[in-house]
Amino acid sequence: VGHTFVGWALSENGEAVYGDGAEILDLCATNGGNVTLYAVWQSTVTVITFLTEKGTEYNSPISVAYGERLSSDGMIAPVRTGYLFAGYRTERNFSYELIFDAALNVAYTGIWDKNVSKLTLYSYWIPVSYTVVYVNGQTEAGRQSAVYGQAFDLLSASSLGVTAPKGYHFAGWSALPSGQSAAYADEQTIAEALTKIN
Repeated sequence: VGHTFVGWALSENGEAVYGDGAEILDLCATNGGNVTLYAVWQSTVTVITFLTEKGTEYNSPISVAYGERLSSDGMIAPVRTGYLFAGYRTERNFSYELIFDAALNVAYTGIWDKNVSKLTLYSYWIPVSYTVVYVNGQTEAGRQSAVYGQAFDLLSASSLGVTAPKGYHFAGWSALPSGQSAAYADEQTIAEALTKIN
Protein backbone atom coordinates (compact mmCIF):
# COMPACT_ATOMS: atom_id res chain seq x y z
CA VAL A 1 0.00 0.00 0.00
CA GLY A 2 1.28 3.43 -0.87
CA HIS A 3 3.64 2.18 -3.52
CA THR A 4 3.34 1.66 -7.25
CA PHE A 5 4.98 -1.23 -9.07
CA VAL A 6 7.53 0.15 -11.57
CA GLY A 7 8.95 -3.02 -13.09
CA TRP A 8 11.71 -5.60 -12.68
CA ALA A 9 15.42 -5.08 -11.95
CA LEU A 10 18.31 -7.46 -12.53
CA SER A 11 19.84 -6.73 -9.11
CA GLU A 12 18.59 -6.00 -5.64
CA ASN A 13 17.90 -2.27 -5.26
CA GLY A 14 18.63 -1.85 -8.94
CA GLU A 15 16.65 0.25 -11.41
CA ALA A 16 13.81 -1.31 -13.35
CA VAL A 17 14.87 -2.56 -16.76
CA TYR A 18 11.70 -4.47 -17.64
CA GLY A 19 8.20 -3.11 -17.33
CA ASP A 20 5.26 -5.08 -16.00
CA GLY A 21 4.12 -7.52 -18.68
CA ALA A 22 7.03 -6.65 -20.96
CA GLU A 23 7.77 -9.11 -23.78
CA ILE A 24 11.31 -10.43 -23.30
CA LEU A 25 13.47 -12.42 -25.74
CA ASP A 26 16.71 -14.32 -24.91
CA LEU A 27 16.86 -13.34 -21.24
CA CYS A 28 19.28 -16.19 -20.49
CA ALA A 29 21.68 -17.97 -22.85
CA THR A 30 22.69 -20.69 -20.33
CA ASN A 31 20.96 -24.05 -20.61
CA GLY A 32 18.97 -24.68 -17.45
CA GLY A 33 20.07 -21.34 -16.03
CA ASN A 34 18.14 -19.13 -13.64
CA VAL A 35 17.45 -15.44 -13.95
CA THR A 36 16.42 -13.58 -10.82
CA LEU A 37 14.28 -10.51 -11.26
CA TYR A 38 13.71 -8.07 -8.42
CA ALA A 39 10.49 -6.12 -8.06
CA VAL A 40 10.97 -2.34 -8.10
CA TRP A 41 8.52 -0.15 -6.21
CA GLN A 42 8.26 3.57 -5.73
CA SER A 43 6.10 5.71 -3.51
CA THR A 44 2.83 6.54 -5.20
CA VAL A 45 2.66 10.17 -6.28
CA THR A 46 -0.83 11.55 -6.86
CA VAL A 47 -1.18 14.27 -9.47
CA ILE A 48 -4.21 16.37 -8.54
CA THR A 49 -5.98 18.40 -11.20
CA PHE A 50 -8.72 20.95 -10.57
CA LEU A 51 -11.89 21.19 -12.63
CA THR A 52 -14.14 24.23 -12.46
CA GLU A 53 -17.24 24.07 -14.61
CA LYS A 54 -19.03 27.32 -15.56
CA GLY A 55 -16.38 29.33 -13.77
CA THR A 56 -12.74 30.41 -13.97
CA GLU A 57 -10.06 28.06 -12.63
CA TYR A 58 -6.63 29.43 -11.67
CA ASN A 59 -4.85 26.40 -10.24
CA SER A 60 -2.40 24.20 -12.10
CA PRO A 61 -2.06 20.51 -11.17
CA ILE A 62 -0.23 19.74 -7.92
CA SER A 63 1.48 16.57 -6.71
CA VAL A 64 1.60 14.85 -3.35
CA ALA A 65 3.39 11.63 -2.44
CA TYR A 66 1.85 8.89 -0.36
CA GLY A 67 2.68 9.48 3.30
CA GLU A 68 3.26 13.23 2.89
CA ARG A 69 0.98 16.08 3.90
CA LEU A 70 -1.12 17.87 1.32
CA SER A 71 -0.53 21.60 0.95
CA SER A 72 -2.56 24.44 -0.54
CA ASP A 73 0.34 26.90 -0.73
CA GLY A 74 0.00 29.19 -3.73
CA MET A 75 -3.52 28.09 -4.59
CA ILE A 76 -6.18 30.63 -5.63
CA ALA A 77 -9.91 30.12 -5.26
CA PRO A 78 -11.82 29.87 -8.57
CA VAL A 79 -14.60 32.34 -9.34
CA ARG A 80 -18.07 32.04 -10.82
CA THR A 81 -20.62 34.79 -11.34
CA GLY A 82 -23.47 34.55 -8.84
CA TYR A 83 -21.92 31.81 -6.72
CA LEU A 84 -19.69 31.43 -3.67
CA PHE A 85 -16.83 28.94 -3.86
CA ALA A 86 -17.38 26.20 -1.27
CA GLY A 87 -14.29 24.04 -1.74
CA TYR A 88 -12.93 21.21 -3.86
CA ARG A 89 -14.47 17.74 -3.66
CA THR A 90 -13.65 14.38 -5.20
CA GLU A 91 -16.87 14.41 -7.23
CA ARG A 92 -19.37 17.01 -8.42
CA ASN A 93 -21.90 16.02 -5.76
CA PHE A 94 -21.84 17.78 -2.36
CA SER A 95 -21.93 14.45 -0.50
CA TYR A 96 -18.47 13.43 -1.75
CA GLU A 97 -15.22 13.96 0.13
CA LEU A 98 -14.04 17.51 0.74
CA ILE A 99 -10.29 17.92 0.12
CA PHE A 100 -9.94 21.74 0.29
CA ASP A 101 -12.49 23.96 2.02
CA ALA A 102 -13.86 27.34 0.88
CA ALA A 103 -10.82 29.16 2.29
CA LEU A 104 -8.51 26.62 0.57
CA ASN A 105 -7.50 25.12 3.89
CA VAL A 106 -6.63 21.43 3.61
CA ALA A 107 -9.74 19.59 4.79
CA TYR A 108 -8.13 16.18 4.27
CA THR A 109 -6.94 15.12 7.72
CA GLY A 110 -3.64 13.41 8.38
CA ILE A 111 -1.08 12.26 5.86
CA TRP A 112 -1.98 11.56 2.24
CA ASP A 113 -3.00 7.91 1.99
CA LYS A 114 -4.70 7.71 -1.38
CA ASN A 115 -2.90 5.13 -3.48
CA VAL A 116 -3.82 6.65 -6.85
CA SER A 117 -1.65 8.27 -9.50
CA LYS A 118 -4.32 10.71 -10.72
CA LEU A 119 -7.16 12.53 -8.97
CA THR A 120 -9.54 15.18 -10.26
CA LEU A 121 -11.08 17.60 -7.77
CA TYR A 122 -14.27 19.47 -8.61
CA SER A 123 -15.13 22.94 -7.40
CA TYR A 124 -18.36 23.13 -5.42
CA TRP A 125 -20.57 26.22 -5.51
CA ILE A 126 -23.29 27.79 -3.37
CA PRO A 127 -25.61 30.26 -5.11
CA VAL A 128 -25.62 33.83 -3.79
CA SER A 129 -28.67 34.97 -1.84
CA TYR A 130 -29.72 38.59 -2.33
CA THR A 131 -32.56 41.01 -1.63
CA VAL A 132 -34.61 42.95 -4.15
CA VAL A 133 -35.57 46.33 -2.71
CA TYR A 134 -38.55 48.07 -4.33
CA VAL A 135 -38.50 51.87 -4.14
CA ASN A 136 -41.23 54.25 -5.29
CA GLY A 137 -39.81 57.76 -5.46
CA GLN A 138 -38.00 58.15 -2.14
CA THR A 139 -40.07 55.55 -0.32
CA GLU A 140 -39.21 51.90 0.11
CA ALA A 141 -42.27 49.90 -0.94
CA GLY A 142 -41.08 46.41 -0.04
CA ARG A 143 -38.41 43.74 -0.18
CA GLN A 144 -38.10 40.30 -1.71
CA SER A 145 -35.53 37.56 -1.13
CA ALA A 146 -34.00 35.78 -4.11
CA VAL A 147 -31.35 33.17 -4.87
CA TYR A 148 -29.11 33.38 -7.91
CA GLY A 149 -30.03 30.82 -10.54
CA GLN A 150 -33.53 30.21 -9.15
CA ALA A 151 -36.40 31.73 -11.12
CA PHE A 152 -38.86 34.02 -9.37
CA ASP A 153 -41.51 36.61 -10.22
CA LEU A 154 -41.09 40.24 -9.30
CA LEU A 155 -43.76 41.48 -6.95
CA SER A 156 -46.61 43.42 -8.54
CA ALA A 157 -46.80 47.14 -8.04
CA SER A 158 -50.36 46.80 -6.72
CA SER A 159 -49.29 44.28 -4.05
CA LEU A 160 -46.67 46.79 -2.92
CA GLY A 161 -49.20 49.60 -2.75
CA VAL A 162 -47.55 51.52 -5.59
CA THR A 163 -49.97 53.88 -7.33
CA ALA A 164 -49.23 56.06 -10.31
CA PRO A 165 -49.57 59.84 -10.02
CA LYS A 166 -52.35 61.50 -11.96
CA GLY A 167 -51.57 61.50 -15.66
CA TYR A 168 -49.11 58.60 -15.40
CA HIS A 169 -49.24 54.82 -15.60
CA PHE A 170 -46.87 52.32 -14.01
CA ALA A 171 -44.33 51.24 -16.69
CA GLY A 172 -42.12 48.91 -14.67
CA TRP A 173 -39.00 48.94 -12.51
CA SER A 174 -35.72 50.73 -13.16
CA ALA A 175 -32.37 49.57 -11.83
CA LEU A 176 -31.18 53.14 -11.27
CA PRO A 177 -32.62 55.85 -9.00
CA SER A 178 -33.00 58.24 -11.91
CA GLY A 179 -33.89 55.65 -14.54
CA GLN A 180 -36.15 57.05 -17.23
CA SER A 181 -36.94 53.68 -18.78
CA ALA A 182 -38.09 50.40 -17.30
CA ALA A 183 -35.59 47.56 -17.11
CA TYR A 184 -38.15 45.10 -15.72
CA ALA A 185 -41.88 44.72 -16.24
CA ASP A 186 -44.42 44.38 -13.47
CA GLU A 187 -44.42 40.77 -12.16
CA GLN A 188 -41.71 39.82 -14.67
CA THR A 189 -40.20 36.35 -14.26
CA ILE A 190 -36.48 36.51 -13.51
CA ALA A 191 -34.71 33.38 -14.73
CA GLU A 192 -31.34 33.78 -12.99
CA ALA A 193 -30.67 37.21 -11.51
CA LEU A 194 -31.38 40.91 -11.90
CA THR A 195 -28.68 41.98 -14.31
CA LYS A 196 -30.16 44.77 -16.43
CA ILE A 197 -29.00 48.32 -15.76
CA ASN A 198 -30.84 51.24 -17.40
